[in-house]
Amino acid sequence: MDQRQQAVRETMLDIANEPFEFGRVDCCLFAASVARRITGTDYGAAFDHTDEAGAQRYIDDAGGLEQLITKTLGCEPTEALESLRDGDPVLVDVVGEQMIGVLAAGVAIIKTSAGTLRVYPKRILKGWKLDNA
Repeated sequence: MDQRQQAVRETMLDIANEPFEFGRVDCCLFAASVARRITGTDYGAAFDHTDEAGAQRYIDDAGGLEQLITKTLGCEPTEALESLRDGDPVLVDVVGEQMIGVLAAGVAIIKTSAGTLRVYPKRILKGWKLDNA
């Protein structure tokens, strides 16, 4: 298991029994936790919300979820999904709602109010290469 796979695994183990909670264990902070383990940079520090309304304001102020993640990471997303590696943040569409997850073994892993879910590749819209962040 390489360092990126280990980062995803350890983060998932850390939050496996944690309930979804905006500002503590949500989709953005899950992806930020994986990114911190891979890059050493605490991207989660950029997120300042404690509830759903605050998270939505934060997203809206950035111009949308894609723009928020692009600004936070400081790099542009790619639609060339085959170029992404385990642990890279991905934008997914889950029943018409966009969420941030991480790539792991060809699928996206996301933290939702329904738990930690696997999202199949056809639902991945784009992703960010942490190597470029």
